[in-house]
Amino acid sequence: MYGLPADFDPGFFVGQVLAQICLSENLFSFQFEDKTFLTLEGEYSCDTVGAPAQGGTRAVPEFDLALSRLVGRAVTKASGTRNGTLTLVFDNAMQLTCFDTAHYESYQISHRGRVIIV
Repeated sequence: MYGLPADFDPGFFVGQVLAQICLSENLFSFQFEDKTFLTLEGEYSCDTVGAPAQGGTRAVPEFDLALSRLVGRAVTKASGTRNGTLTLVFDNAMQLTCFDTAHYESYQISHRGRVIIV
């Protein structure tokens, strides 16, 4: 809905370990060890890098079991586009992509006091 800010640098995700995923009726919350949070309320995909898409795009509250493979893994690459697509690649070759959906808030990032709503 809002896209990512022009000055957004997702580099702070790199090296962070995903400690926990919390589920509720309308959102998934990803907690990283450095008190960084990603709260997902919209569409996402979770697949192996370079492999044909297995799960396709899903929307919260539809849980993809592949997400459980991210817990305890470190982010090795992070990228974001102005249109609001955030991609995190983990050290087990899994990739989480969060999409900006035009109809409602899709996700939020909280890092060191800064909150970005997409």
